[in-house]
Amino acid sequence: MNTFGQQVRDRRLQEKLSQEELAQKVEISRNYLSQIERGQATNLSWQVREKLSAILGLKQEPEPE
Repeated sequence: MNTFGQQVRDRRLQEKLSQEELAQKVEISRNYLSQIERGQATNLSWQVREKLSAILGLKQEPEPE
């Protein structure tokens, strides 16, 4: 599992949000959120990453080059 996906999952559970609730806030499907959490979503857009980080209060880390 990738680091960002793990952070999203851990923080979502801390906030007691279901995948469905968080997906609605971010305006993505629950299935896509599940893929992100498992590290299976490839080519994650910066907009989705930014929304997830803002809603969950995660710190943005630069993308590896």
